[in-house]
Amino acid sequence: MEGSDDKPQEVLHLDLDKVWTLLSVGIQRAYVFAGLGVNAAYNPALNDFHPPGLFKMSFVPVGAESQIVEFKRDFAIWVCGNALREIIESLEVSLGLVYQVCCIVGGVTGHEQPTPKKSHDFEMTGAAGRLRMIEEEFALTSKHSTYIDTLNRLRNCLTHRRGVVAEKDCNESVPQGLHVRYLRFQAQVQQPNQEPMLISPERVESIVLKEGGSIGY
Repeated sequence: MEGSDDKPQEVLHLDLDKVWTLLSVGIQRAYVFAGLGVNAAYNPALNDFHPPGLFKMSFVPVGAESQIVEFKRDFAIWVCGNALREIIESLEVSLGLVYQVCCIVGGVTGHEQPTPKKSHDFEMTGAAGRLRMIEEEFALTSKHSTYIDTLNRLRNCLTHRRGVVAEKDCNESVPQGLHVRYLRFQAQVQQPNQEPMLISPERVESIVLKEGGSIGY
């Protein structure tokens, strides 16, 4: 018996975990590379900045070794900036996969597909723009979009203008500038019979908890 019911059914398997694999790899790389770089920058025993090998060609003036403290300070900043770029650019790739999945599912469910221009615009925009387009096209939202927008602006400023803030980087008018917002852990210590005390993430000194005390986030 012929008919549409006799056609073999196509099975579409979407592994959503793999969509975020590249972002996970990017975060791991950023963590490891930033750690290696910053540890090297603050290691007083590591002061040789000449690349290894037999072919020696220096691009710094004679006596530049006297600037090693400044070099290492700037290196630590440079490494952290590149770690940020690694994460943001990995997020862009994963958001591209999210967009593809939404288009595939939309095609199956009858959702109107994005026009070629919209698809091109998506490919040409960064992480924050991709989030906005996914929300507009498929009604998928992220509660962290504000933070991603400011970090994406920071990444663009570092990549395209060597960290010099231009008007296009600004997201606040009063005072005008690039205001970066981000989330981080905030520890809280509760000593017995005392008010809770917030602990700064920059703190390096140890805290002794008395019996009955607690710590949380």
